[in-house]
Amino acid sequence: MNDHVLEQLHQQATSIFQHALEACDIDRAFGRHMRTEGHILTHNLAPGEEPHTINFDKYKRVFVIAFGKASASMLNALMRRIPNGVDVRGVCSCPEKPETRHRHIDYYTGGHPLPNRDSIAAAREALDLLRKAKADTLVLFLISGGGSAMLELPIESGISIEDTTAFHETLVASGATITEVNVVRKFYSAIKGGRLALAAHDSDKISLVIADVPMT
Repeated sequence: MNDHVLEQLHQQATSIFQHALEACDIDRAFGRHMRTEGHILTHNLAPGEEPHTINFDKYKRVFVIAFGKASASMLNALMRRIPNGVDVRGVCSCPEKPETRHRHIDYYTGGHPLPNRDSIAAAREALDLLRKAKADTLVLFLISGGGSAMLELPIESGISIEDTTAFHETLVASGATITEVNVVRKFYSAIKGGRLALAAHDSDKISLVIADVPMT
């Protein structure tokens, strides 16, 4: 194989890689699945799924709970599509506090692969906020990989952060499958097993899982 052929193959491989990176861009992913016209947001998260429409005029408040390694980028992409004048409040637990932060969003530096004190604090605030949701509140969940550790709270109030970290560390090193690990986690957590959504039981809520990464 001569140098010219090798160079062509290199260019083709580089082009494929660059196009793959562009396709993975979170803002582009939102753009493929969501559009806003005035105060109407339309989204279609799965191929063949009927589009779902959200009329922001129906709601007095919008709560956003974002957690996981891609949560800050997902939140930025969402906020670019929220109409002006809509009252948005929320919690974002991400690997590090981003340079761009949104008003009325509280940011936490959650731990991964093991939860830390910010993971606990973010979970407490998320639950407190969701319990304030009413029928005229729209709740949006933005969930990405690492969310299990970055938003966590023991279901029993007396369990310490040290014990919580040890619990997660033991599970990760146990050799169990991710499905088995998650079954155990949901009995330990005040967040998992649907409890996060249940905290907002009086609201109109929708989960937007844009980053297609397992919650590990």
